[in-house]
Amino acid sequence: MQSGNGAVGADPQDARLVAAALAAELDIAPTAAAFGELGPDQLRTTQNAVALAMMTDPDPRRWGASVIQQGMGIMSLFPVIDDDIVPGAPTEVLAAHPERAVPLIAGTTADEFRFFTVPTGITAAVTADTLPLVLTRYGIDPAVARTYSTHRPDATPAEIFNAILTDWCFRAGTVDFATANAAAAPTHMYEFAWPTGLPDLGACHVLEVPFVFDVLADAHSITGPNPPQALADEIHTAWVRFATDGDPGWPAFEPDTKLVRLFDTPESSTVADPRAAELDALRQTIA
Repeated sequence: MQSGNGAVGADPQDARLVAAALAAELDIAPTAAAFGELGPDQLRTTQNAVALAMMTDPDPRRWGASVIQQGMGIMSLFPVIDDDIVPGAPTEVLAAHPERAVPLIAGTTADEFRFFTVPTGITAAVTADTLPLVLTRYGIDPAVARTYSTHRPDATPAEIFNAILTDWCFRAGTVDFATANAAAAPTHMYEFAWPTGLPDLGACHVLEVPFVFDVLADAHSITGPNPPQALADEIHTAWVRFATDGDPGWPAFEPDTKLVRLFDTPESSTVADPRAAELDALRQTIA
């Protein structure tokens, strides 16, 4: 589970609003059959157009409350709770049915949210003056920024903003899902911390994918020109080992130790509950 969130699930009626917007952009009926006739380029272009419209006007009446709340006005497409394939929020379902747990690797990148805010210009608008207003817009108490700033004394307001949103949208849900899964099946957590060579993106969303599949030569548009092959060798080997015999090469995640593998250069390491104080403070402000 890479860069997932086990708490996310849109209400069916809200998902239909997004599907209708996608269909209108394509001038087709909002049906599976109509979408199935399209190629990936058309779908990606339309997805980007709808995502931009949502970021520009994150109105829950237009897109649905569950889509705006859980997608933070940034992400428009995610699983739908349908009482069939997805009967509820995945973490809650797994906690209620531990027999459904499977051996798992779960993790995130260190700067997930920069993927959504740097290219769109949102980050450029975050200053010391606007940070409280922006956090409030996302339903987050601005007071939590003090905890993040204390642990990141050299970080800019924009970097603090992205760190908070990365934790809320990705890391918190991944930790919760891993905790539920670890109660019944071997679970391993990771964080990908190597920053891309592209300006300001850091260790952004999807950056670890070409490392996992060992295809750096085809991924310079996201990695920059000189990604570390040794890190790809390490991560690719770990995923293959896990698929082969269930052991990626670092200790399992347990609720009492919360060991996480940090992938980075010049070397990776295994640490216990990284940046726990930040995540705890964030949970308290949104609880």
